[in-house]
Amino acid sequence: MGWVMRRKDRAMTRKESERFLKQALVGRLGTSWRNQPYVVPLNFVYDRGKVYLHCSKQGKKLAYLIRNPKVGFEADQLIRIKRSRNPCAFSTYYRSVIASGEARVIKALRVKAEILKKFVRKYDKSNRKPSYGKEELERVEVVAITVQEITGKQNLPAKRS
Repeated sequence: MGWVMRRKDRAMTRKESERFLKQALVGRLGTSWRNQPYVVPLNFVYDRGKVYLHCSKQGKKLAYLIRNPKVGFEADQLIRIKRSRNPCAFSTYYRSVIASGEARVIKALRVKAEILKKFVRKYDKSNRKPSYGKEELERVEVVAITVQEITGKQNLPAKRS
């Protein structure tokens, strides 16, 4: 659409946005089908320009993105609230990234297994070596969103010296 970020002083670089997505724990997937929007929070992995998610083989999320693969994705971090007696001076310290792209379901079992291992490495800090059998891999869907546009914005507290 060609929108321009109003607060350019808060813009994150692409590298900063990608670094944030790699460490953020919860994201929100936005889909739409037949003029009906649907947004769902989920765990995800970001790697090399793609957002990966996993889901059941049935459900609204999968049904929507199969019918309309154009999706939006958002992740944010509330750092803290800056309070003030003046309501107009209240502010929030935060980071947020918004991305848009095209989703596709990954069918190759080997690729699904590799992506699910990335989920385990991100969310399970026990250093377990994950393994999946063919039956387990066939029960789950793994989706890759190829990021076509990404913007990040942040308002960080001043560093104390």
